[in-house]
Amino acid sequence: MKVNFFLLLFLVSHLLGFSQSARRQLVASMYPYIPNAADFYRKLETEFERINPDVDLVIRLNANYYEEVGGILEEEADIYELDCIFLEDFVAKKKIQPLPINLFLTDKFPVAPALLSTYFNRTKYALPHWVCGNFLFYDKNDSVMDKVATLKDLENAIGENPTIKNGLLVDLKGAASLGEMYSDGLWDLCAYTQKAYSPSVFCTVEKMDMEVVKNIGRLPKLTYSNWGRVEEYHLEGEFYARQFAKGNGRAFVGYSEALYNVITAANKPCKAEENCLNPANIGINTFILADKANIPIGWTDAFGLDAQLSGQKLSDAENFLTFCISDAIYKMALIPESGEAPRYLLPAYKECYSDPEILKKAPLYSDFFPIVERMMPISARRIAFSLQMIGEKIDKEYLRD
Repeated sequence: MKVNFFLLLFLVSHLLGFSQSARRQLVASMYPYIPNAADFYRKLETEFERINPDVDLVIRLNANYYEEVGGILEEEADIYELDCIFLEDFVAKKKIQPLPINLFLTDKFPVAPALLSTYFNRTKYALPHWVCGNFLFYDKNDSVMDKVATLKDLENAIGENPTIKNGLLVDLKGAASLGEMYSDGLWDLCAYTQKAYSPSVFCTVEKMDMEVVKNIGRLPKLTYSNWGRVEEYHLEGEFYARQFAKGNGRAFVGYSEALYNVITAANKPCKAEENCLNPANIGINTFILADKANIPIGWTDAFGLDAQLSGQKLSDAENFLTFCISDAIYKMALIPESGEAPRYLLPAYKECYSDPEILKKAPLYSDFFPIVERMMPISARRIAFSLQMIGEKIDKEYLRD
């Protein structure tokens, strides 16, 4: 009997091991910069494998995502969640294939920037997932800030020599953030000067538009004690969001998902004299870098399929993409658990912004939607790295510390 028992144990162990090894591996390089990323991706992997037990989903998060060396462009995976600023680079490297038609002939309706960002030369290469861009956040009871429509309006609202309570909270350090701000200012400028069909024409160090640079140069004096130019605060990441939550600053500039940090901080115990922000009173406006017309810039994170995928592996990848943009997974990402703040990531599809279940826990989506629909993208070969060079030049030469 002992022999039979151990033989049986061996056979069961062998078969289990074979079953595990027989699972088809699917590698997805996901966008790493989302709130509470580890929790979301753990749940995403668990749920996908529950529905698809024959697939071993491996999620990778590249800490050097935007770097030229070791970044997303050099990643090797089956699925790439790419910031579409890289779309033309992916296509040029023949790294992704055109999106199978069944993935975009769905009943979902992309918001404007998501639709525009995922095509190149009339071919759709990526399936939209998230969009993002900078917003101006303030207390909606502030009737003056509510009416800000130009950079001059913002200057008038803040006034000269701002205090800790009424200054602008904005990060004005770092090549990436300043490069992005420059591109945002270009759209505002092109909206009324019609300098070019596409602002990307001016996205090189050699062709920097100095009017945009000058407008960015007006921002530091709107911050208390030049807070926007403090390296320590920039590196801390959440500093400006936490200050806004604690009642400092007249307004805060940041991505929608920065509200996760704002609300998390605002929900912590607060002293009466701190005058902490009530999350229910958050107002949302566009962030404008011009004195006339305004076009907010929008970035899209979308899924691309590796150019070599075919057969069963391609079918598994298609299933994963459909899974990620399903109503159930969007709700898993956007509806917070008890005691948690909403992530406030911006979905790439219109229906999420009016979904009653989502709005019950994250009511600001209805305020984000009209601004998101006005967003425009910028695309060109190597533009991500060009903007970083522009941002570095602005950081070092045009803004004071």
